[in-house]
Amino acid sequence: MSAKTMLVKRRNEVNNGWEEVEVPVAANQPFAFNQARNPGAGVAVNSGATATTLATAGAGTYTAAHILTGLILRDPAGAGRTDTTSTAELLVALAGLGLDADYKMLSFVVVNTADAGETITLAGGVGVVLQTAITIARNSATRLTIMRTSATTCVMWQG
Repeated sequence: MSAKTMLVKRRNEVNNGWEEVEVPVAANQPFAFNQARNPGAGVAVNSGATATTLATAGAGTYTAAHILTGLILRDPAGAGRTDTTSTAELLVALAGLGLDADYKMLSFVVVNTADAGETITLAGGVGVVLQTAITIARNSATRLTIMRTSATTCVMWQG
């Protein structure tokens, strides 16, 4: 596996200044989720909000308010599910998300907390276009990014 490096700027206490340090970073590693360390509902993740927990036995919808918390804990409740985001217009309308101008972005994390081999597949709501198919396996998490492209359209991708 090839390694890459990242340049990190850190405080240097010796001369009360800043120094740059090269840090090795492994190439694209999947982000695994350890259910034993599940942060659970009630953990503050964004602006004093708490994580959203969804356990719908059926398709779920990630509303703008859910996305605002920054963390969605999703139990598919017995089977693989196809969940949908809110519409682009509703995402843009919620001031807290910060999508008040074209090409502004936000990120949030979805964790699949399934107790069996249940996969979550994501679909975009009206006006939300996915760059690629997005699936989240059991005990995994993915960071999703949404970018506003107009007052009625957004693009969403993993990462």
